[in-house]
Amino acid sequence: MTRKTATLSLLLATTLIAGSAIPAAAHEAGQILVRLRGIAVVPDESGSTRPLNLNLQVNNSFAPEVDVSYFLTKNIAFELIAATTKHTVQVSGKGIHEDIGSTWVLPPTLTAQYHFFADEPISPYLGAGVNYTIFYGEDSKGPFSKFDVNNAWGGALQAGFDFQVPESNFVLNLDFKYIFMSPRANVHLGNTRIRSNNFDLNPMIFGAGIGYKF
Repeated sequence: MTRKTATLSLLLATTLIAGSAIPAAAHEAGQILVRLRGIAVVPDESGSTRPLNLNLQVNNSFAPEVDVSYFLTKNIAFELIAATTKHTVQVSGKGIHEDIGSTWVLPPTLTAQYHFFADEPISPYLGAGVNYTIFYGEDSKGPFSKFDVNNAWGGALQAGFDFQVPESNFVLNLDFKYIFMSPRANVHLGNTRIRSNNFDLNPMIFGAGIGYKF
């Protein structure tokens, strides 16, 4: 091997090693990112019933969530999430504290996001979008019957960040969403129909997970 060939080989090897040491960009235009998160759904509920004027309460829930993001540019992405959780609805006040029923909640949410520092391994983002919540599998409890919750539209706000795992297509993710959700609920106690009044469910969704880029 000549000195010139050896020198060129050394320069090429040095360039390849240096290039591999540079972290890959967090996101690129045209990229599809599929994430699997574990989420905690914490309702920020308020509301009452009529005619009894009792407070409405909803318990927290935990579930897996799948989401898919498409990057229109390296900074702008659209994310669609899918998850379902089960919640118990309670009434309280005037010496009463009773479960009136439970329901499954399926809240497909589409957000538009802006990812900051898209050329860096850590990329925070903010998002906003729309949600359509489907309530299904309602089940009355105790002395209550005919428990029903109507589907509802709402807005959504989002914040989080992705961390690019070096030299791989994997990312780690932390995410927070606040969904504006105001459904109507009805239940019967004997022959008396009890309806929700100004019922805001407004869940906060805390998520952490892992994603893969295609």
